Amino acid sequence: MIAVSPASVRAAFSRIPVDSGWLPNNVVRWGHSTCGEYAVLWLPPQCYRLALVNDFGERFPGQKVVDVAVSLPGMVFVGHGHTYHVWGLRQLGFALTAEVCHAPLPNVHSDGSICFGSNHPPIASTHTMMAAWQMFIASPFNGHLANGKSSAYPADVRGRLLWLADRRARRYPRKDLQTIQCTLNDAVERAIQRTEYGR
Repeated sequence: MIAVSPASVRAAFSRIPVDSGWLPNNVVRWGHSTCGEYAVLWLPPQCYRLALVNDFGERFPGQKVVDVAVSLPGMVFVGHGHTYHVWGLRQLGFALTAEVCHAPLPNVHSDGSICFGSNHPPIASTHTMMAAWQMFIASPFNGHLANGKSSAYPADVRGRLLWLADRRARRYPRKDLQTIQCTLNDAVERAIQRTEYGR
């Protein structure tokens, strides 16, 4: 057995070219770990069509799902392996020092990790991020993990989403977002490390 120094290994592998190829729009970070690829997608503030599971009483009789158009804040979507996280930002633009907020959507845990239910998102890569995002944002949102996402509707953020849809609001009210009290950079690093080390 021949012992090889770490410096020799690093020197040998540094000659292997690595090229990400042309990155899709809105992918702002990419990397590779022992869990596979990870990627970060930035989605500026925009209007989405959301499907809300109808358990709102008699407001929408006969409808199993209520389809609404809602303006959401800028969102940061992180994928690593089969694990995905999402957060909202109060500010309009992307910045690593931005204060991270809970995404104003149900089916998202307090750490930002997404519950896809019976859906199976693709393994994260630069070229699957948009498909994973579409799978998430187009899925029907039920009342699971709907609390703690809105100042005005603390028990169920879907109340805020319906309120915005009724008024055809052009922007999500920034003061309504619930902060996580960390920067975007810290939140992304934690998400990557949590997946990497199984924490």
